[in-house]
Amino acid sequence: MFKKLFSLCIAFAVLASLSVCSAFAAVGDEIIIGVTDPGFSTNTPQVGGWDSPTGLTGYNGSATKYHEYISGESVETAQQAYVTWAPEITEAGRYDAYIWRVGHVGNNPEALLRVVNRDGEYEKVIPQALSPEESGWYKVGNFDFAEGSSGYIRLGRNNNSPGAVRVNCVKLVKTEEAPAPSVDLITPASLSAVDTSTKIELFRSR
Repeated sequence: MFKKLFSLCIAFAVLASLSVCSAFAAVGDEIIIGVTDPGFSTNTPQVGGWDSPTGLTGYNGSATKYHEYISGESVETAQQAYVTWAPEITEAGRYDAYIWRVGHVGNNPEALLRVVNRDGEYEKVIPQALSPEESGWYKVGNFDFAEGSSGYIRLGRNNNSPGAVRVNCVKLVKTEEAPAPSVDLITPASLSAVDTSTKIELFRSR
């Protein structure tokens, strides 16, 4: 009886150590949020909304959403159609940020992306004119995120031209690399704390 109990204790100890090791290896390394996950939200103007297409999937077969062109709306109104991914960061630091672009012949040629992190606010126009075969991860840049969910990634319409804006997943990968100079810093964190109306453009490579 004692030998059986001892064997059971050893087995539980081994399983527990495996579980802890697996969890430790995954924490903070990579975060992926889709359109059906906590932390994802949508915003729409007075007309139109974000719909879920039938049969058009994204990363690993996950669900996608799209916002269709609405005739006659202004650019200002169109830019109110966006989605937001606000990941729960368990380990503060620098992360490479990616979005999964969904290819479709009916896409609008571009979308407006914004990233809010500890460095400030960044904007970049993301090309969307791609075929379904070209769908995949697109690296946005490298950003400094605080612990928690104060930082976010936002993607939406950039114009009032025909074509849909399609969204799926974002991915953050922990890294120590310096920020990529391919995004536009519109509000540095050092200034936004003093005057949020001040806009300084540090990087421009469009």
